[in-house]
Amino acid sequence: MSRKKVVVEVPDFNSVAEATETKSKCEQRLEVYPKAKMYAWIASLCMVLFIILGSFLGETNNIDMASTIKSLIAYAAMIAWIIFLAMTYKSIGGMKAALGISKKTAKVCWFFIPIFPMDLIWGMAGFAFGFIAAFAFPIITLGTVKKGLINDLNAANEYLAGNIPE
Repeated sequence: MSRKKVVVEVPDFNSVAEATETKSKCEQRLEVYPKAKMYAWIASLCMVLFIILGSFLGETNNIDMASTIKSLIAYAAMIAWIIFLAMTYKSIGGMKAALGISKKTAKVCWFFIPIFPMDLIWGMAGFAFGFIAAFAFPIITLGTVKKGLINDLNAANEYLAGNIPE
């Protein structure tokens, strides 16, 4: 018998007002999801551009015009990544989801080697890797955020459908 793990929590509502408020917040955040997805894709592409150009910057020892242009483009990509990352997380949220992804990565790495001092090192390395991956590529966390919003919206609709006075 297999158990299905719950990825996101379903909220428990105490009143109709609380369910209505949650429903309206979820609907508002889901309306801006396409815009946030565009921001996340642009931020992820800027990070890829920065990684590619940053890896080529270390190849030259002399200062010439080509390396200067590459470094300026790499820094512009990094600044654009920061701006679009902030716009993504500001518009739809997701900081909690990003930390949750890094926590799950740390747990997997922690159980990878069950010997005492090494499991702590693997756990910290997994948390760092998950943290960097979740924040460097915000498109990863956006799917988790959307799934959580849809689950909250469905839970609010179910609660409201069962508690509407006739």
